[in-house]
Amino acid sequence: MPQATHKPYIRRLQGKILVPYNCSTTTDPETGETLYNFSVIRHPPGRPMNNQSYWIEQTWRQLNAELQAYIFQYYDQGIQATINGYASRALSEDRSDIVAECRKVQDWIDQVLEYYDSIKSDLLAVSTEDERLMTAWDFAENVPLTEYINWRDVKAMFES
Repeated sequence: MPQATHKPYIRRLQGKILVPYNCSTTTDPETGETLYNFSVIRHPPGRPMNNQSYWIEQTWRQLNAELQAYIFQYYDQGIQATINGYASRALSEDRSDIVAECRKVQDWIDQVLEYYDSIKSDLLAVSTEDERLMTAWDFAENVPLTEYINWRDVKAMFES
């Protein structure tokens, strides 16, 4: 994540439009200076740099991509489908212990989606470039995975 001593801004550099987003501030403990931590979208040229609605949309798309990446690093679509299948099987076999274990995965995903929705709402409500830039998120910090449920462990529960 890049860091700067001044607020970043949209600019052209080396044939790309650099669009900072997800900016937060910290204070340098040695100098007391404000530091800006941010991510950057590298966008092809062709859009006006002052097209606020377009850059809000691009930032929302980046938020969406980061949502998918965050969830999928633990539970990709195949693992989610497998765990949901085990939950259905457990329901039909009246195995509430297995259903409860599978529910933990969906409960965590629901929490991540609720966090995403709140950030997306904030982002879509902005009216200035400053507000777009300073709409910040951190999935890992705000919705950490506290317990990983392994599909193999759930499968093994059927044998016990």
